[in-house]
Amino acid sequence: MKRIDRRTKGVGLILVLVGLTGCGRTDSEISVGQGTADLPRLGEPSGSEVAPLVRVAPSQGVAARVEFSGKPVGLTVGPDGAVVVGLEHDVWMVQGQPPTTTRPSWVSSQDLLIALAGDPRFNGAALAHFQFDPATSQPNTLVRLVATADGAILNEQRFKSEIKCLAIAPATRPSDEADSSPKPVVLVGTVWSENASGPQPLGVVLQPSTDEQIPLRGLVGEPSAAALTTDGRLAALAAARRGENFVTLGELKVWSLDDPSQPRWGVSENLANIHGLIFRPDSQALVLAHKTAGGDPVATLFAVEDGAVLSRTPPLPANVTTLKFTPEGSGLVLGLENGLIQLHRADDLAQPPMVSRQAHVGPVQGVGFAKDTYSLISIGRDSKLLFWEPSLWTPPGSTESLHQL
Repeated sequence: MKRIDRRTKGVGLILVLVGLTGCGRTDSEISVGQGTADLPRLGEPSGSEVAPLVRVAPSQGVAARVEFSGKPVGLTVGPDGAVVVGLEHDVWMVQGQPPTTTRPSWVSSQDLLIALAGDPRFNGAALAHFQFDPATSQPNTLVRLVATADGAILNEQRFKSEIKCLAIAPATRPSDEADSSPKPVVLVGTVWSENASGPQPLGVVLQPSTDEQIPLRGLVGEPSAAALTTDGRLAALAAARRGENFVTLGELKVWSLDDPSQPRWGVSENLANIHGLIFRPDSQALVLAHKTAGGDPVATLFAVEDGAVLSRTPPLPANVTTLKFTPEGSGLVLGLENGLIQLHRADDLAQPPMVSRQAHVGPVQGVGFAKDTYSLISIGRDSKLLFWEPSLWTPPGSTESLHQL
């Protein structure tokens, strides 16, 4: 298995962007990409010192609402029930009912949050922050693994380029089967410059208990969405690029980490802009949110075995901005660019949504599920974090709750 050259100092507590476990933190530097033309610009910091406003039972169907000052990037919910909310220049931990909020001491309003990833089976979240180092005039991406309960930094690594997308899985790799404790596997989508051939789109899988970084090659466009199966054995990346006449060409590829030398399969037919990607909890299917070649926003269910299309939604009223399976995997929640949240039956996306509600003003930035009750949690571009009453998302005429679908 080929390794990516790197320099390591110290030992990582929990793997984030190097495959290490142990104690302490690391200061590895990996040079990724060239130049800064495609990197985001740091905007004016906003809201980093403003405490969120908590409202209990503010409206019908919403048990509690937390209002933030700043632009949300997303959220993740851990098995401890703690919610990690990522804003462009801020991070907040939200717990309990009524909700209480805490802000980690390490948060800097000068950092720009690019991506946030979590998994409902792991009490941690991965965050990628863009920074510009004035001493070297070089861009960096600082990736942190933080505890969902209090935001404590478990591990951090610094890169010299933007990370396009992140995914994390609470996996136990084959070499660790005797130890059932979760050891996160992280998938990074980036543009890597490894040799004289120049920058190339690349996925990098990082394993616990080893210092190996597994490159996933075969993409043509820049990766924009990443996903891992819960056991960390399969990785998926979706990418898009400009073709002739400025037509956007999308691609989806899946790798088995038992043999990562080439993709297990790939599809590109009828794919354009990429909006999101997620494996079903049973690892037998995955959903790609994208535009078709004709420009329609849809979500497509693919078989993991061979990439066959199992079902596809009718054209949606707006682009998908976030997606999440219900805890048992039989429902699919789509957050849309126009503020709608839809609940679909995951085994047949061709059916109309079972529930569709206007949830936010502007795009839905993230969705998750509360511990035990499985009630829906969402955050929108309107900077509102909403804790929904479970009954609001029960399909009409059904007595099933979200986790029983």
